Amino acid sequence: MFIDILKKRKMKIIEAHDALSAYIIDQTKYSADKGDIFEYDGIWISSLCDSIIRGKPDMEVVNITDRLQTIDDILCVTEKHIIVDIDSGGTLEQTASLIEKITLRKIAGIVIEDKIGQKHNSLFGEKNTQLQDSTESFERKIRVAIKSRKNSKTAIIARIESLVLGKSLEDLLYRGNCYIKAGAEALVIHALNSRLDDLYQALKYFKRYFPEIPLIVIPTDFPYVCAEELFERGADLIIYANHLLRSIIKPMEYIAKSILIDGHSNGVENKLLPISEILNYIPLLGEIDEK
Repeated sequence: MFIDILKKRKMKIIEAHDALSAYIIDQTKYSADKGDIFEYDGIWISSLCDSIIRGKPDMEVVNITDRLQTIDDILCVTEKHIIVDIDSGGTLEQTASLIEKITLRKIAGIVIEDKIGQKHNSLFGEKNTQLQDSTESFERKIRVAIKSRKNSKTAIIARIESLVLGKSLEDLLYRGNCYIKAGAEALVIHALNSRLDDLYQALKYFKRYFPEIPLIVIPTDFPYVCAEELFERGADLIIYANHLLRSIIKPMEYIAKSILIDGHSNGVENKLLPISEILNYIPLLGEIDEK
């Protein structure tokens, strides 16, 4: 089970938004001076990225069929651990349906956040007008998720939004206690740069009182903090949640505009992968079958 592996070692995962980005992650490795080989431990499938690549707002409007297609495409090119973000999961009935469908696949974990109402991305910070669910209601959602999963190896992970919604550290700690008692198998403690000290206090608290519960951090708003420091503070898993999608937008804008202005593509060919190499990024059928 993924959670059992996570308890034994620190892990890093990064976002993939389609099969190509997942394949690149799968192949990304480097060798250190001592000969150790480093690679990502898994893949994060983000609702934000799943929305943007479809030209839709990040407001839980992408239907489950499309989200499952993304998952299936990624599963075809990698055997790495996959964690899926389902936002709030919707109503209890919607959450149950989502969990059931997703856990029919080989998924390591599903993250559910404790917000309600029309979604606003967490990184809006103080401008975020979204409401947080009551502890009692979210505890019910956790229990429904656990009961609905078709694969007991898929971890149900609770994401606490207190710090990004301007709530107190005490509110976060109280919610974490409740969610763990309701059956959450790991916690995402979401925070902005302005609440970094509170994040560290929360990691210290949960590591002391619930050492068996893996703690997950998403450092999007504090990219200068290195992984090793977060691990030392108590994090077990770090998620780089949207970086590959963000990396392609500006280059695509530049290439599209340059070709339009120049009337030819010769001026940008040196910035492009040679056409002779593009097929190297498509796994052969034999390689897929072996997986």
